[in-house]
This record gives sequence, structure tokens and C-alpha cells, in this order.
Amino acid sequence: STADPPSKTRKQSKQTLSSIFAMCETYWHGHFEDREQFVTQLIPLLLIKCLDVTAQKADIKRLHSIRDALNLLDFEDEE
Repeated sequence: STADPPSKTRKQSKQTLSSIFAMCETYWHGHFEDREQFVTQLIPLLLIKCLDVTAQKADIKRLHSIRDALNLLDFEDEE
């Protein structure tokens, strides 16, 4: 078996990341138990993605849709 070309691997990575984002968003919007655990991990990832030059409108909309979760972040924690 031959290795996948880098472009195919990159595309698969983006698809996987997008699926993870979607799952975390669904968990947040569904008001599931312990949803805060997922969304506090998702926010930094979405911020990084939105600040990238390749960001799409969908990325910004995704971050905007979970803006209420920003209140969960502890900006005074030094860790």
C-alpha cells in the first residue's frame, strides 16, 4: 500500500476537524450534560481558525453561534 499524498491527508485532516467542531457545537446547542467541557476546548480552536487567512464565513458564524460560552472561560486563571 502506498502512502496518501499530502494534499489528500490535509483534506482528510480538515474534514476530521470540521466534524469535531460540528459535534462540539451540537453538544453545546443541545444543552447536554457537561457541555461546558466540550465548548471550552472548542472556543480556542475556533478562534485560531477564524484568525487564519483561510477562514471562511462559516467558521466565523460557527464561533458566533457559541458566543454565550465565552462567559465560561476564566480569563484570570494563570494556567
